[in-house]
Amino acid sequence: MPHDKNGQALSEGDEIIIRGRVLKINPGEEYCNLDAQIDPMPPYTEPYKLVLNTRQVEKVERAEVAG
Repeated sequence: MPHDKNGQALSEGDEIIIRGRVLKINPGEEYCNLDAQIDPMPPYTEPYKLVLNTRQVEKVERAEVAG
């Protein structure tokens, strides 16, 4: 059965989050376009790059590492 990285079942029509890194922001009047990079999955070796509008993304807040 198809599932996500946490073992949750996936079906057509489900909403998902794809993690990546912002490489470049292209300013606009209301929203901006950004170039993003998705890390490769083996056996691929090159990162995948795509262009998104900022209306399509949400910033991930990183948890601080104790220590």
